[in-house]
Amino acid sequence: MKSEQEAVRAIELYGDMVRRICLIHLKNHADTEDIFQTVFLKYLLYPSDFQNAGHEKAWFIRVSINACRDLLRSAFRKKTVSLDSLADQPAARFLAKKILQQPARKKVPPLRRVALLCTVLAVFLLGAGFFHSYYTVSAAISIDGASSLELEINCFDRVISVTGYGSSSQSLADSLEVKHQNYRQAVETILEDERIREFLEEGELLILTVSGTDAEQSDEIFQEMESDTAEEENIRCQAGNAAEAQAAREAGLSLGKYRAYLELLELDPSVTPGDVSSLTMREIRDWIAELGGSENGRGGGYRYGRSR
Repeated sequence: MKSEQEAVRAIELYGDMVRRICLIHLKNHADTEDIFQTVFLKYLLYPSDFQNAGHEKAWFIRVSINACRDLLRSAFRKKTVSLDSLADQPAARFLAKKILQQPARKKVPPLRRVALLCTVLAVFLLGAGFFHSYYTVSAAISIDGASSLELEINCFDRVISVTGYGSSSQSLADSLEVKHQNYRQAVETILEDERIREFLEEGELLILTVSGTDAEQSDEIFQEMESDTAEEENIRCQAGNAAEAQAAREAGLSLGKYRAYLELLELDPSVTPGDVSSLTMREIRDWIAELGGSENGRGGGYRYGRSR
């Protein structure tokens, strides 16, 4: 059985490829997610080592295609459910009923049947638990400049989704291949993108805002973002929290712009989220300064990194 580290590595390398194969064959996002989980569960349980990277990649392609074909051929396709939904069911009773209701065979003693049940149950719970953990968000990084992006991060420090606020931002998000990367690698990739570099070279402002439900992880991410961008003249870092992040989503704003919007709201109660959604962070901060606020942000929990 593969380790969690091996599974994370495989998802990073082959996750997008498996999804593309599934979408081509199934043309359905829900079925694609089911097959995606099935393929990587099979990988977790694969007992042998691969000869090389090419052999491993070929295995994923073959297993993905076969799993799609099996689903399409199945007469019970409409009755299938995802691993996530099965994980929420009383799995011990479900599996026990299916196995123990079958007629006993003379060659399979009762103790072996019980052992088989325990093995199947353990494997199922391990796989379902891993995927549940992998796709559970524990932290986020909001990246705000001319565009606004949000990276959602799991407990393994991997990016599991990239969201853009606004059509142009979503186009940028869709063009970035950072899903399943470590968040530091993902942020580095984004900051090296020629569109972001051009934006910064023009003297514009980029603000990274870290939030999350795991305080220890969020603080570590914030400190690393501060360190990684310390030499960047027009990049600032700040720390938020999960409650603010939820309020920002409800307002239709990224967390960085939402916090700037709150500053504006104190200076001008007539300001609305729509007034700031299409502005760059430099324009918002200049607006705040014109109204008598601080160009560099305020205190009260706003922890800025190095700025010049």
